[in-house]
Amino acid sequence: MPKASKAAVLLTVPHLNRTASPYNEMMSIAKYLPGDEFGLTICSLRDGGFAETAPILNEMGVRCFVAPFRPTGHTTKHFFASYCEQKTIDRHGPFQIQHSLDFTSSPFEGIMARARSRLFVYNQRNLNENGHKRLLKIKAACAHRIISISTTVSQFLVSMGIPPTIIRKIYN
Repeated sequence: MPKASKAAVLLTVPHLNRTASPYNEMMSIAKYLPGDEFGLTICSLRDGGFAETAPILNEMGVRCFVAPFRPTGHTTKHFFASYCEQKTIDRHGPFQIQHSLDFTSSPFEGIMARARSRLFVYNQRNLNENGHKRLLKIKAACAHRIISISTTVSQFLVSMGIPPTIIRKIYN
């Protein structure tokens, strides 16, 4: 019987800087994700930390690249540029799963993942301070799973009307 192929996972992060979040979470996923079941590729929104972190990830067998997977501004120009940049992501794929460690309330990434038939997972680590409630609800509606880092965050998500069946609590 032929061995099943690995599920291709795209992990998106805002940057690869060692001194800022979500570096530790990203490196834990790179280190502990079962390599016999999943093929991990990391996409960074910006090139910060790329020169120092890419060699470490490559040594671990994890591919990485930079592409603006979500708009960095609120104009049509920014949205169009990010939409076009999805081709860069596609060239590194295809991916079955897209896991976001980008902690904004922007639903753009979830919408693009769904449009490309990827399962969308994201981490919610806060109570959406300075975020937009409606945008977070749209992002959650795109998600197949939401990783909550605490009971408080899980309760917050449920209070927003997000089904508890898609929320999984995993402490940092």
